[in-house]
Amino acid sequence: MLLIDKIFHSIKNKLWQIFFSTLYYLLKIFIKKPKILGIDYLKKFNPPFIFVSNHSLSYGPIITYLFLPYKVFPWVISYMTEKYYCRKHLEKDFVRKELKLFSPFAEIIAFILEFISIALMNYVKAIPVYKNSKRIIETLNLSLDFLKSNKNIIIFPEQESNSVDYQIVQKFQTGFIKLSKIYYEKTGKKVPLVPISINKKCNFIKIGKIIYFNPKNNFLEEKKRILNHLRNEIIKNIEN
Repeated sequence: MLLIDKIFHSIKNKLWQIFFSTLYYLLKIFIKKPKILGIDYLKKFNPPFIFVSNHSLSYGPIITYLFLPYKVFPWVISYMTEKYYCRKHLEKDFVRKELKLFSPFAEIIAFILEFISIALMNYVKAIPVYKNSKRIIETLNLSLDFLKSNKNIIIFPEQESNSVDYQIVQKFQTGFIKLSKIYYEKTGKKVPLVPISINKKCNFIKIGKIIYFNPKNNFLEEKKRILNHLRNEIIKNIEN
């Protein structure tokens, strides 16, 4: 029975890989490629990078995965990887907010999308973020392993909002700053924090000025300094 289950899961995973690989190339054909601004500046630095981007609703994660010229592994809220909770999140933040669908269609569409979404999170090797939980240490440890393996991480730190304006940048959550601190403590190296501005209307992705965690500063003050820099860079570059 265990062998049958193993074979079944192997076939299922292979089918999902084929599906998402095909979808990836189709989206790259039908979605207009954005202008990538500031990429020459970024080439002066060595990965791994922690990219920090405005969310721009569902557009930001999609467009960066398709067209950012670096392979990235996203932080995602943990319930996007969990049955039932994923469905409820999709219904509230995507089906109702962006697709403008309501009962009973919202529940049906969210139920269908849940299967695709959870499989997609596995496919892109998304890092689940266990916010307000002791399990956040799992998020940090997994992220640290990725960075140590020279893999880039992308984070969309905006707080949840009911806004449907792609260009409004909400206040940032702060947990990801801890990752840059831990990375320095474990490796003795400073990981570049790279602000990314996504402008859907003008169709561009712009790389902002990199900032590093400074271990000599008080952590609370350093967190504020980094957050202000990243958010200000993102807002400034969206508008320009």
